[in-house]
Amino acid sequence: MMFYAGFIYGIIECFCGYKKYDNFLVARGTANIIITFLVPIVYYVYTYFTGKGYLWVDILNTFIISIVGQLIFRYLLTSDKKLKQYSFIVIVFNILVILIFAYFTYYPLKLKIFIPHS
Repeated sequence: MMFYAGFIYGIIECFCGYKKYDNFLVARGTANIIITFLVPIVYYVYTYFTGKGYLWVDILNTFIISIVGQLIFRYLLTSDKKLKQYSFIVIVFNILVILIFAYFTYYPLKLKIFIPHS
């Protein structure tokens, strides 16, 4: 869920003038990947130790990780290092994430954590 929000937001940012930065694609793509993977990792770690999920923790988790992602984006965007050479790798990785999400939406893994408890 966070990936698509960041992806669409990144497209909007392109039209708002951020494209003038050489590191834009690497910064936005890297931040999207970090946010996308940190949210579920933190969720599954805390639910493993507590035994159940709490909505307020989920919201706080998402909010804090989004801020961290934006800080990483800002750092990479304004970095003096020329990261434009990594744009292709970041774009391919983001496309792979989209394809993997689409695949697992229709063919989910048969793992215990993905089976609804009813």
